[in-house]
Amino acid sequence: MTIDPSEGATNVLRARALYAFCWTVIGAQTVNIVVLTRTFGRWEIDQTIALTAALIMLGMVLCLRYFKIYSAYSLLITALCLISSFFTAVLSGTGINTSLIPLLVLLPMLNCFLATRRIAWICSAVIVTYFLVLYNISMGSAEAELAVYAQRTAQRTLQAIIGTMIATIMGTIFATNTYRAFRWLEQGIVRAREAEHAKSEFLASMSHELRTPLNGVLGLTEALENTKLDDEQRRLLRTVQSSGRSLLHIVNDILDLSKIEANKLAIVETPFAPRSLLYDLQQMWQPAAAKKGLDLHVDVDDAVPATIKGDDFRIRQIVDNLVSNGLKFTTEGSLTIAMKVDWIDAAEHLLVTVTDTGMGLSEEQQARIFGAFEQATVDIAKAHGGTGLGLSICRRLAEMMDGSLSVTSTEGTGSTFTLRFPLKISSTEETVTGPDMEAAVAPLPSLHILVVDDNAINQMVAEQFIKAMGMTSKSVSSGIDCLAALSVGRYDVVLMDKHMPGLSGLDTLRQIRDLPGPMRDVPVVACTADALAGEREALIQQGFTEYLSKPLTGIAMRQMMHTLIHDRAVLKAA
Repeated sequence: MTIDPSEGATNVLRARALYAFCWTVIGAQTVNIVVLTRTFGRWEIDQTIALTAALIMLGMVLCLRYFKIYSAYSLLITALCLISSFFTAVLSGTGINTSLIPLLVLLPMLNCFLATRRIAWICSAVIVTYFLVLYNISMGSAEAELAVYAQRTAQRTLQAIIGTMIATIMGTIFATNTYRAFRWLEQGIVRAREAEHAKSEFLASMSHELRTPLNGVLGLTEALENTKLDDEQRRLLRTVQSSGRSLLHIVNDILDLSKIEANKLAIVETPFAPRSLLYDLQQMWQPAAAKKGLDLHVDVDDAVPATIKGDDFRIRQIVDNLVSNGLKFTTEGSLTIAMKVDWIDAAEHLLVTVTDTGMGLSEEQQARIFGAFEQATVDIAKAHGGTGLGLSICRRLAEMMDGSLSVTSTEGTGSTFTLRFPLKISSTEETVTGPDMEAAVAPLPSLHILVVDDNAINQMVAEQFIKAMGMTSKSVSSGIDCLAALSVGRYDVVLMDKHMPGLSGLDTLRQIRDLPGPMRDVPVVACTADALAGEREALIQQGFTEYLSKPLTGIAMRQMMHTLIHDRAVLKAA
């Protein structure tokens, strides 16, 4: 029997109880018909009664799929059992000795589950009264003159009445406790869903509220770095940048951990070039390594395919964290990022190792280094900072990719962290994704950008990056002002904040698409501090052309502009 889970546990239990009871009666009556026919060799009224009861029960089983009025089923079953037993008792003259007495005794227990306790006790009283009627029928027969028969009839009647009362009491207790437990579980499920919803809202709110001020700190310091500064000013500015990036890293770690625990983080597989990923990381970390006097090497085996399929963003995140830790805890020597193909359990895997010549880890430290909020020692935590979440998150990400993250280390000589994940070779027809480093430095045409953001600092950050790209911009603070600006001016791109008072970014976008003239087709880029999983896909599905996550960076904005220019050129060519 198929039961709709949305009905709730209580109704599911009632449906299954009724279903099981009906089929039990059908089976019993079928056996009864066969036995009676073989015994008497002819069709009697008893077979007719048994067949009628079986057909009615079968009808209830079929009706159960469409009608869920369990109190009605309870009354119908009670009436059917009483009528069937009455005809059997009267026509055969058995009275209280009819074979259906055990079924009537247990019937109140079924009613406790199917109907209310009041209905169950009313049915119980009716059945007890019915037993007294059957007793009188039995005592009216010729055999009642025998003392043994009268005593046995009275004893059977008393047993039936006591059994009915016990069944009613036990059914009431069992049904009450069962339904109370089900209600408690259902309330717990509701509370858990509400808590999960509240957690999701909290994550979204914290992501937005923390990233918005960080956008101002990191964006303006990056813009300020491109101005004329003396050595002392540049040193102080880089200290501010470093502190801001550390704070952003902590925020991202906490959000990632929360998303993993809430099952909100998804692995998105796309084609990418693994060699480019490692060389990009080498280029990014080379200045930090050189500053500490360390050599940073990349070694990629020739057997590694040019293009593979996987979540390059999460793989980059894991390797980036490993390189960052390696540079942090290595004072002399080198750090090597290697990649090769290996066979594990008759399947190809890609192995990425990060080996340093740092302080190394003891066996006890290796055993707990991947735990949440764990660092090698308290002194290291104080000296180098961090939340201790990075490696814990990296291991969970590796496991979500059906891979693993492990460490081998000797205290005093260095450590090797190994990332393994299944190798999925991408076809050459698929487009390789990933950061385009050439696009980050390639020249851009002079475009006119409309910045829509209710935060003045965010406007300033966007304006500085636009100016650095050799473009012009105009800033407005609301969706209404955006629509007014597009009605009288021409713009190549609109940078739109998602959350604004009055008209939200999405509402403004919808009205832009309804504008007359060419501005209805202007590319609109969502600029938001919301960075939860699936945010980009959701915004693009809602009609935005692209997505930029705050805090903004100059490189990210340049890459986005190159993407828009390329897409528009393709559209024109088409």
